[in-house]
Amino acid sequence: MTPAFSFALLAALVALAPGIHAAPAATSIPGLLAHQDDIIPLSPEEIGVFKPYTWYARTTACNLSAIMEGDCGTNCEANPTFKPIATGGDGDDTQFWFVSYDPFLDTIIVAHQANNFSDLWVCSGHYRCCPKGTLYVPNEAHTDSLTFPRCCYRPSGCCISPQVHLPSDVTMSYRGYSSPQVGNQAFEDYFDSLGMYAVRLNNKEDPVPVLPPITFFEYHHVSGEVHIKDDNVWVSCPGQDNPSDQCSTGDVTVYYNSEVSDHSGPFDGVTLGIC
Repeated sequence: MTPAFSFALLAALVALAPGIHAAPAATSIPGLLAHQDDIIPLSPEEIGVFKPYTWYARTTACNLSAIMEGDCGTNCEANPTFKPIATGGDGDDTQFWFVSYDPFLDTIIVAHQANNFSDLWVCSGHYRCCPKGTLYVPNEAHTDSLTFPRCCYRPSGCCISPQVHLPSDVTMSYRGYSSPQVGNQAFEDYFDSLGMYAVRLNNKEDPVPVLPPITFFEYHHVSGEVHIKDDNVWVSCPGQDNPSDQCSTGDVTVYYNSEVSDHSGPFDGVTLGIC
């Protein structure tokens, strides 16, 4: 596994137990779920709500024992109230992962380690890690939901896409960092039809968000992109694959103007893939 080149996602899973109603998410950004027609700049306050989850995504590059001890340096200090619950993976066939509870956010974090860029070309990393990672991690998260029934769940990591099987009484929202295109048009339309809060953060000329290429493989993205432009302005891009040059699909051409170094960020000052 090569942590220096990672892509990560963060998802929020809100447990709605009988008689218990989760409060509206404090991280909701107006306009990102609406069927907006225009590209909208985000305010500093709207950008700031991603910061805790960006740090959790970065923490996936840390040693698991250090995470369990809360001794992962700046990464742990950035979210000082988090409580480690479980860790796993072997760093090879199964990515390292950790589960933690953040009482300040009232959230359970489920995080996955980064993957090698070479695996992205044939999606072999996704093929290997998904069946194994999803076997263990949801069991930990479900167990913890018995202790923290009102909290949210936010898995984060690499080479995982918004294809998560959940109990019927759990709803999900998604935050992804530098994630690739994950399905065909029918899949993306189905995902969007669920009405779920979904945001994808892409940085400048990062090539991963435009892989696999639509032209050759007909892969697409779900709606909800937030693109960091070259001038560091964050904009919300409507639609699944917005062709505007302010958004990844219209701005980045893998063979001509992509920049691998943009893949890990920074995202509001936080660079992923290092501990």
